[in-house]
Amino acid sequence: MYDVYCELHEGSAQQLGLPRYVCYSTTNPYFTDRGSWWLISRAERTWVQDETGIRFIKNMQNPKTTPVDMTEFMTVKLKSMSV
Repeated sequence: MYDVYCELHEGSAQQLGLPRYVCYSTTNPYFTDRGSWWLISRAERTWVQDETGIRFIKNMQNPKTTPVDMTEFMTVKLKSMSV
């Protein structure tokens, strides 16, 4: 199980009526199928936090080689609203 944190595009957040920073857990059945890809497609950046750590799954640079800035991630995590 893991948690996903998304930083939405400002326009997408306003259009969807969501805050800019949202998170969801994979224990939520809605987000295990279509919902997760729908939300991630509208995000500028997306992080995954699981028992092995935190990593990007979507970023402007290469998500596999871009290190996660932990200070920035914690700020995003604190600002995130669960959906």
